[in-house]
Amino acid sequence: MDNVYQKVALFYEKRSALNPLVRQSRIERYLRQLAWKGSSDDELRKIWGALSVLLDYVFSSGLFSFAALTEYDYHEIMYRLKDEHPEMKFNEHFVNGMFGIFSDFLSEYCGRDSAHVKAMETARESFFKDGVFSCPERPSFDSVYEKLNHEEEITPEEEDKINDDLASLVDRVQRFFLQPAFRSDYLRARALFAGPYGDASLEDKEDFLYGFWDYFFFDYHMTEEDITPIRYFYEKGRQLLSPGDKYILQDLLKTRLSVFYVTHTEEDCIFCKDLFTDEDMLLPIPDNGFTDFKKLILYGHVYPEGIMLLNYVTAVQASTHLRKRIKEEVLAQYESFKKYQMPHASLNDFFTRHAIAVRHTINILANYAQLKVMHATSEEIPLRPEGNAALLSPGQDEIEERALSFGFSCYAAEMAKRMYADYVSVTGRRELRSRRAVTAAVLILVQGLNGMDYMVPDDIIREEQTTKHATIAMIEKIGEALHMEELDPRYRTEEGYVQALYST
Repeated sequence: MDNVYQKVALFYEKRSALNPLVRQSRIERYLRQLAWKGSSDDELRKIWGALSVLLDYVFSSGLFSFAALTEYDYHEIMYRLKDEHPEMKFNEHFVNGMFGIFSDFLSEYCGRDSAHVKAMETARESFFKDGVFSCPERPSFDSVYEKLNHEEEITPEEEDKINDDLASLVDRVQRFFLQPAFRSDYLRARALFAGPYGDASLEDKEDFLYGFWDYFFFDYHMTEEDITPIRYFYEKGRQLLSPGDKYILQDLLKTRLSVFYVTHTEEDCIFCKDLFTDEDMLLPIPDNGFTDFKKLILYGHVYPEGIMLLNYVTAVQASTHLRKRIKEEVLAQYESFKKYQMPHASLNDFFTRHAIAVRHTINILANYAQLKVMHATSEEIPLRPEGNAALLSPGQDEIEERALSFGFSCYAAEMAKRMYADYVSVTGRRELRSRRAVTAAVLILVQGLNGMDYMVPDDIIREEQTTKHATIAMIEKIGEALHMEELDPRYRTEEGYVQALYST
C-alpha cells in the first residue's frame, strides 16, 4: 500500500496547476507535523483523503481560491466524500468529522480567524436546522450537463440547448458589467483594446464589439481585484446561478488565449496548430469570408484540451513569413517580461498578464507596414537589484495604499511598490526624509512611464501635501539613481506594454 506522501505526489503529478494555491511541499509539511504530534498512518490517509477531495474540487471547478467556495460547493464536496466512502453513513458524525479536517487545515493555512475558515463554518451550519442534522439536497446539473460531466455524446438538440444557454449567460454577463459600478473598468478596457490610436468610428462596429467582449471577459484584469471579469462574475454571484450556468462558467474559466494557424482543411473543419506550443486543434470552418485558410492566423479562447469555445475568433491574413515575425516579436516581449519583471515566468504567465499586448502585436504586424513592434531598450538599463524585496519599509505599504486610492490598478500599484523598493535598495536609505515627495514622485513616474492618466500630477502633489519643487527634484533623483528611460520595462503595466508597441 502506498504511504500518504506517495499519494500526495501522485495527486499533484496530475494537478500541477494547484501549486500556486497550495504547494505540494506545504501539504507534505502539514502531514508530517500531524505525524510528529502522534497521528497514525491510517489517520493521515483519512485526512489526506478528505483534503484531496477538497483540492480536486477547487482544481476541477477552475476556482483556485478557497475564498470562492460557497455553502453549495461544500454541499457537493461532502457528497463527493460520501461517494469515496460508501461504507460510511452520511450523518452528523460524518459531516462534522470532514469539516473538522478542513477547519484544522485552513486554520493552519490561512489563520483561524480568516474569512475562509468563517465561510466554511457557515457552510457547516447549513447542514443543521435548529440544531438538528438536516441533509441538504445534492446540487445537480440538467441531464445534458450530466452527460458532458461523464464525457457522453450529446444529440444535436442538446448541443443547441448548450449553445442557447451559453448565449444567454454571455448576455447576462455583458449586462452585469454595463452597470454604473463597473463603468471605469469598462472604459479602461475599451481604451486598452482600441490602443492609443484607435479609430473611434470603428468602436461600435460588430467586429470591434465581439472582439472587445472576448478580451474583456477573459483577459482584462479588473482595476481593484486584478482578476478577470468572468472570474469576478463567477465568484461574486454564484449563489444566483443555475447549475447549468455554473457548469458553463467553470469551463470558461479554464480557457486561455491561443494563437494558431491552419495546417490543412476538410469539408467541415480545419486542422490547426498553436503557434507557440505546437498543440494540435480541430476547429469548425470559421465564418469570416476567407477562403485561403492556410494564409490565416487566428486567435481566440480555447480549452486546454484544444476544443474551441462557441465564441468570437479573430482571423487575419498572414503569410508564413509574417507568422514567423509575429512569433518572434511576441517571444521577444516575453523574454523582456522575464528579464525585467518576472524571472521565472512561463509563456502562459505572460499571455495571462499581457494578452492585450499579444493582440496588438498581431494587429500591428498584420495591418501596418512595420517590421518590428518591440520597443528598443538601452543595454545600460540595470536589472532589478537583488534582495530589494527584503527591504520592507513602511513606505511600500503607503505607496500601494495611495496608488489604489488614486484609482491605480492593482498591477500599477505593484509597479509603484517595485520602483520604491528599487530606489531604496540602490540608495541604501531605508528611511527617507521626504516620504511625501517620494510617494508623489513614484506615482507620477509610474503614470508617465506607462502613459496612464489615473490622476493629474498636480492633484497627486496636493493630496500628498508636498510641493511641486520637492516632487520634481525627487523625480530627477529617482530617475538618475535607477537609470530610468522612457517606457522603462521594469515598471511597465498593461497600458505601458500597449504604449510601447505603438512607439517604435
